[in-house]
Amino acid sequence: MNAAPATMGWHNPDLLGDLRLIAVTAVAIVFIFAPISLLRVRTSPLKRAWSWHIKPTHALPALIQTLLFTYWALYWRELSFHIPAIGCLVVVAYALDAGLSMARYGHWRIGFGPVPMVFSLHLFAIWGHGEIHNSLAAVVIAVSSKHVLRRGDRHLFNPSGLGIAVVGLLNIFFPALGDGDIAHEFNLPPNMAELIVLLAIIVQTRVPVVLVTIAATATMLVFSTLTGIGAFAPQWAPVTLVIVLLFTDPATSPHTPLGKIMFGALAGLLMQSMAAVMPGAPEFFYAKVLPIPLVNLAAPWCDRAGYIIAGRARWLANALHPRFNKRHVAVWLLVAAALIIADKRPQLGPGHPEPELHQYNRTEAIIYSADNTVRCVDNPVYCRPFSFVAEAQMWAKGRQ
Repeated sequence: MNAAPATMGWHNPDLLGDLRLIAVTAVAIVFIFAPISLLRVRTSPLKRAWSWHIKPTHALPALIQTLLFTYWALYWRELSFHIPAIGCLVVVAYALDAGLSMARYGHWRIGFGPVPMVFSLHLFAIWGHGEIHNSLAAVVIAVSSKHVLRRGDRHLFNPSGLGIAVVGLLNIFFPALGDGDIAHEFNLPPNMAELIVLLAIIVQTRVPVVLVTIAATATMLVFSTLTGIGAFAPQWAPVTLVIVLLFTDPATSPHTPLGKIMFGALAGLLMQSMAAVMPGAPEFFYAKVLPIPLVNLAAPWCDRAGYIIAGRARWLANALHPRFNKRHVAVWLLVAAALIIADKRPQLGPGHPEPELHQYNRTEAIIYSADNTVRCVDNPVYCRPFSFVAEAQMWAKGRQ
């Protein structure tokens, strides 16, 4: 088993510096908002300063993200060294959420909201030790946007998407700030895309958002076919995560079925276009998330256009009606399965886009041939779709 790089260890001074900076930020937030909160409480003595507000729409994403982190940690050992900072950033998010809530409303509704925000950010970008300022900025932007940037009673932007996009732009224009690209690391587990697709069923069957994913997938495939530029593949785990669990945020996506179709199509088009014109790193990496604020702004126009089209093509509106949501989910599952099966890694080796694969696999299950090539015949778990049983057997064998 390969040891984790020394720079990522628990005694890394940069990690301790990260934690100190997070602690200072949390204390600063408390000192800034505490006087405002006390003033609010004094001027509204009959009103409780806080209340519990547990929403399934916050708890469910947090649970799904925790499962993804757990599975990811099995194959990327360095993730464990980032967990303390991520946990502390959750505390910062709660402190800022409390402060802004008290400042604006004189009341703080305590729930799971900050947890999926922070977790979502770190499923897309994790900066190295010593670059925690990027994570802090993304968290502050995400939480603040939830309170400040609103359209009526809804968020104007997906908080996590806006945080990553803004910090991503800063990273592109000012490379010295850091680079949070962890796309290849996120794709290390052999069944990450499959797990995302299966976990998303829980959300998709509860909330009719799958039309966004279907439209984004179709647009990306058509773009690649017509232009010959295969910028992003919908079945690549980091992209699957975006189109399945980020673009589909019901608070920042259209309500109408046809609006969801146009919203998803626009998202897929922007992703592929940005990736095509920004092929270098880290621009290519951030091209997955830079379209999020743009399509969030376009959501009302998608809904308006959806109403107009629905009035003229009722047959189409009826076919896309939410009462057929389970059928739409079934269509997406068939498409996703077909893409994953057709694209499953046929050959691993020195030329593979993830040559670091063997460095992170804890079970040492990656077997090399005499010519130092990794072949599917020796490593079927990485080449067979939905190979969860084979993967479990691999882990069981590794413990013997």
